[in-house]
Amino acid sequence: MSRENVELMRRTFERWNRGEREADPDILDPELVIHSAMTHATYHGYEGLRRWMVEIDHQFDDWNVSIDEFRDASEGRLLALGTVHVRGRTSGVAFDQPMALLLAFAEGRLIELRTIPDHAQALEAAGL
Repeated sequence: MSRENVELMRRTFERWNRGEREADPDILDPELVIHSAMTHATYHGYEGLRRWMVEIDHQFDDWNVSIDEFRDASEGRLLALGTVHVRGRTSGVAFDQPMALLLAFAEGRLIELRTIPDHAQALEAAGL
C-alpha cells in the first residue's frame, strides 16, 4: 500500500471535515471523477467537486468522514473503510452510516473517488 496515498487521503478527509471544500491541485487531479452513492450522480473536475460538496452541504448541517482502515485494492487502487456522520439540515436528525471510498491515483494525485455505503459491497468492488 502506498504510504503517500494513505497520507494524502488522511489530509484530504481532515480538510473536508474542517469544512474546507475548495479543490487542492496538489492533492486532486483536474480531471477528477467522483461517483457519489449519496447523491446518485457522477461529478467531473474541480467544478464537479464543488457541486458535490454544495449538494451534500445543502442536505446536511454536519457531515464528517472517519476512516478506520485503508486496504490495497485491485488495479492499484486504495480502499478506505469507515463511517460518515451526518445531521440533516432540515430534520436535525443525526446518524452514522458505514461508508467506503474506492480511490484511484495518478502521478501522486487523486483521479477517481467512488463512495460505497456498504463495506461488503465495497470489498467486492475493490476486488477483495
